[in-house]
Amino acid sequence: MNFEKSTEKCDIPFGVYHVNHDFIQSLRENEQNIIDPEINDVYCGPVYHAVCDRGVFGFFVPVDVPEYESANIFAALFMEGEYAGVFDFNKMIPVIHKRFLTPFTKNEKLVRFCKNATSELEACADATMTAFKEKTQIPTLTF
Repeated sequence: MNFEKSTEKCDIPFGVYHVNHDFIQSLRENEQNIIDPEINDVYCGPVYHAVCDRGVFGFFVPVDVPEYESANIFAALFMEGEYAGVFDFNKMIPVIHKRFLTPFTKNEKLVRFCKNATSELEACADATMTAFKEKTQIPTLTF
């Protein structure tokens, strides 16, 4: 898929969601780097807004829920595409429509954590996408 960064946001509200397994599997047919939905289907976003010939859509980053729930402290460090040991921006997925999403309600603290970190998550996604597009190394960021 060819896309560019969008100045316009997609119409999906920022949040934490379960992503439809069939949708993830269809993405995996072309990109094996995407996490098997049987292992993880919880994503946060949209963290990056893009536009293609079909319109504006969002990218979502997988959330390692067990890692979040077991951590006592989070380092606000983005290194090698991972943020705080919980978000792996190397494994983001595009979501074109909210029908593929169901709100994640199992852990309200996690949802709040993600919403409070929106600007950091967007900066991490932007850095990852820029490095991907420019074929450069993903920078290290601290917040």
